[in-house]
Amino acid sequence: MVNATARKPQDLMAIRFIQGYFESCVFAGTQYILGSWYTKQELGRRTGLFTASGLAGGMFGGFLQTGIYSSMDGLRGLEGWRWLYIICGIIGLPVAMFGYFFFPDTPHTTSAFYLTEEEKQLARERMPIMVESESILSIAFVKQVLSSWYFYGFCMLWILGNCSESQSSQSLMNLFMQALPDKNYSVSQLNNYPTGVQAVGIVSTLVWALGTDIWGGRWASGYYVAVTAIGNAVILITPSSTVAAKFGAYY
Repeated sequence: MVNATARKPQDLMAIRFIQGYFESCVFAGTQYILGSWYTKQELGRRTGLFTASGLAGGMFGGFLQTGIYSSMDGLRGLEGWRWLYIICGIIGLPVAMFGYFFFPDTPHTTSAFYLTEEEKQLARERMPIMVESESILSIAFVKQVLSSWYFYGFCMLWILGNCSESQSSQSLMNLFMQALPDKNYSVSQLNNYPTGVQAVGIVSTLVWALGTDIWGGRWASGYYVAVTAIGNAVILITPSSTVAAKFGAYY
């Protein structure tokens, strides 16, 4: 909601930086909580639902932008994009309150009022602590992490992976559409067409999440992502590719 107060691009950059800083723990933290409640055989579909919900939010946001721009742009002297941030903030407040009161912590630390003692005990028995006296976070653990090549190697792979997939995950399709010299897409088209990226992502995520729970072998989904990312990138950087082919690559 604070984004709506921005007066220049630098304001928006600063606000988004602060938002990203505090938001950075959400994905890893949620994965940790999911892994605390569900076994390996159950985790894929739960993680898939969590990831798909984020994609659905982005997809919904595209249509929301279209509706707000067409009906509220200029209302009370505010541009449509400001109204978008205001409305998204209003939507987010009850979600944040729900999370504050209902987030369950882990089975061994939960104080969730909606779970009975029998349910809490069942969760603890399903996911026992391997070493009761082991500290989750200690100086020795931090030193071990920072001195291991895994930390730096996999972080770099994650960065490179996000860069290679940015054509689909970083809203570049919208910029691509704006950059086409012989096209003049409307604001509604710029907002609506890229939602197909999230739609395909939702289906793909749920299929692979369910599949890896059923037949195991989660490594296969990694190869699938890598192959499709490379193939899409080749299409996008090839000058002779048609606009339709590049649209297909984004999707």
